[in-house]
Amino acid sequence: MGLKIFIGFILFYLSSITYLTLFEKKFVKKDLFNKNEIPLIEFKDIKNFHIDKKGVDTIIKAKEALRFQDHDEIRDVNILTFQRGKKESLKAKQANYKNDIIYLYGNIQYENEEGLKLFSNKMVYKLKEKILSSQTPFTLISKKAKIEGDSFVYNRQKGIIKALKIKAIIKETKKL
Repeated sequence: MGLKIFIGFILFYLSSITYLTLFEKKFVKKDLFNKNEIPLIEFKDIKNFHIDKKGVDTIIKAKEALRFQDHDEIRDVNILTFQRGKKESLKAKQANYKNDIIYLYGNIQYENEEGLKLFSNKMVYKLKEKILSSQTPFTLISKKAKIEGDSFVYNRQKGIIKALKIKAIIKETKKL
């Protein structure tokens, strides 16, 4: 009796090994804890308010936000800031936040109260330095000009824009 159980166990073991080796693609081992695939936390339809002594200075709205071990991913983001009495808006299809830098992708629009509008498909915003830049084609529209170029760097604190390979249409306000 014991010999029959032992032989049955051996046959079961051999048939299992054969089955698993023939159909191993069905049993691909997946790393469930891959940091790039599974977020630590996920938010839907969010509104985030940053409040200081003077009141609300930043409002962030997004359809979805994912927090990973080393970065955040935000989809359909709209960032409104009210600093130094000026309103600014930054919208993008996707933003990745890591080490005080926001990497923006897809249909990006920056606009401020002074009438400056910037459009591009990829931008980088360094939060501490308050510098917005793009190495991809962009369009800048202001009250006095429409400028298209290959890349730009915009220092928000100083209000200075530097751009490369531009084409500009400048509106004349007063004739001489």
